Amino acid sequence: MKPLNKSDSENLFLTRTFGAEKKCPSQLEGIISDILYKCDGLPLAIITIASLLADKPRTREEWERVLNYIVSTSEKDNDLEVMNKILFMSYNDLPHHMKSCLLHLGTFPEDHKIGKDVLVWRWIAEGFITKKQGFTLQEVAESYFYELINRSLVQHIQIMPNGEDGCRVHDIVLNFIIHQSTEENFLTKLDCQDHPSSRKRIRRLLVGNKEEYTRAKSQGTMNSSNLRSINIYHVDGHMMSPLLNLPTLRVLNLERCDLRNSYLDCIVGLFHLRYLGLRWSRIDCLPVQIGKLEYLQTLDLRHTSLLVMPESIVQLKRLMRLVGHHLILPDGFGNMESLQELGFLGCCRSSTNLLKFQKDLQLLRNLRVLKVRFLSEGETGKEAMIPSLCKLGGNNLREVYITSCNGSGDCFADSWCPSPCFLEKFVYKSSCNIHYFSRFPKWIHPTLSRCLTYLDIDVKQMEREHVRILEDLPALIVLHLDIGEALVYGIRISHGAFQCLARLRFCNRSGPGLVFKGGMPKLEWLSVEFGAERAQSTYGSLEVGIRHITSLKHIDFSILVLTDDMEWKIKSSINSQVKMLPQRPEVNIKTVLLPSIK
Repeated sequence: MKPLNKSDSENLFLTRTFGAEKKCPSQLEGIISDILYKCDGLPLAIITIASLLADKPRTREEWERVLNYIVSTSEKDNDLEVMNKILFMSYNDLPHHMKSCLLHLGTFPEDHKIGKDVLVWRWIAEGFITKKQGFTLQEVAESYFYELINRSLVQHIQIMPNGEDGCRVHDIVLNFIIHQSTEENFLTKLDCQDHPSSRKRIRRLLVGNKEEYTRAKSQGTMNSSNLRSINIYHVDGHMMSPLLNLPTLRVLNLERCDLRNSYLDCIVGLFHLRYLGLRWSRIDCLPVQIGKLEYLQTLDLRHTSLLVMPESIVQLKRLMRLVGHHLILPDGFGNMESLQELGFLGCCRSSTNLLKFQKDLQLLRNLRVLKVRFLSEGETGKEAMIPSLCKLGGNNLREVYITSCNGSGDCFADSWCPSPCFLEKFVYKSSCNIHYFSRFPKWIHPTLSRCLTYLDIDVKQMEREHVRILEDLPALIVLHLDIGEALVYGIRISHGAFQCLARLRFCNRSGPGLVFKGGMPKLEWLSVEFGAERAQSTYGSLEVGIRHITSLKHIDFSILVLTDDMEWKIKSSINSQVKMLPQRPEVNIKTVLLPSIK
């Protein structure tokens, strides 16, 4: 990224340190000028040191201490040396427990999109997270994740298609992390240039080259007796055999590895294993004796061919997170009483099995995240799920994700009683373009859904009163709404609506879309699909009102048009409105020319 000029540098620093008002105490103005001079327009340096100072007392003494540390570098220092000095200062300012969390980011490859959930569960498995009264380990770990973002040591991202929270580590920051990890013997990165001494006790290993790993083991140049964590990417299954003699291993992450089923049998001897990650690896069954891993907390099977779980899995009473795709669990899975996240869970077809399934599911009283996939025809499985959801909703259930290939979801709209008062996320999606709710769910209401932050549903018909209900949800941050039938009167977003909403995706392909009259003071990401001619006839103009949403940073429009003339008009109208926005958002306009819109 190019260096910023003096004005932009000052604006970035003041905004991050003092907020939108940029009110700087007069006694700090000279110090800020000296700090910015040393940063030399580098955005990463400016935002990192501004984030550090944002949480410091606004006293001259405190800020001069930071300035003196930076100025202590030579005038001849290049930009990278200055940046490393700032990063080292930010690192030293972290609490001890968070230093380990930051260094752990070095176990991921360069430019990797790191999901929040993957990260926090690895931190838990490593033992970085300590109990805090009134909070789960996951909640404490998540607070560390957001604190690293707040300090600008990692970049906050949303991972598509579901907008999952995640982070990315800047190359300069990652190089600093790798260097610091080596200095503290926190992490050993094995590549073609790295041959660790047999005298060095390796605690965590990142394998970037499978040939070098095999060579290091065969030559005895690697002391693995104290290995606690192994992260291996893109290797073959024959590398699994050395893992038999690693009694202290707590984390084993084998991502995109050609494992073949036979090579996994050795893991049942890793008695202290807390985390087993097999994402994107070639495997379709687990060892029959997987239940021997009595300390296992996380089992990540996403993007594998694994479906049927071995019967011994129900012995994993400490397992807190089991994730995959259409997982078929044996009878008695209710014995896994520590489970906090489960899914995607495949529902069985026979009524006898459904009763057992229902009983087991209701025993998971600590469950916070439930993901279910219905692949069979009929409504029996969905109706059998309702009693379990009702019971779990009164316990700790916070997130529900449901996907189905056919049929209506109205049973989840009308029969969820009592309402899930603590639910934070609800997703009900189709895999074949069917609108699952023929009517708006009764339990979605400002007085019943006060904790709801994320809502993603398809509804065939909506009335104005339902729009008002959504507008008044007090905690809603993300809304993905797909409406099947065109709304005769359209949708007008009123003043004061959606006070917390940051992300909106609205789809009404054959309808007039929506018009913004105000509201949405925090909206940054907007995606809208609608028909241009229908919008013109409904609202009397092509003025969609985005000029009222001054916080927008990204806009996507997908518009159906009947004529080339209308295509030109709608693009011109949107572009003229975008020019009025202060944030200069990124704008993508896609038009689809159709012979008719009914």
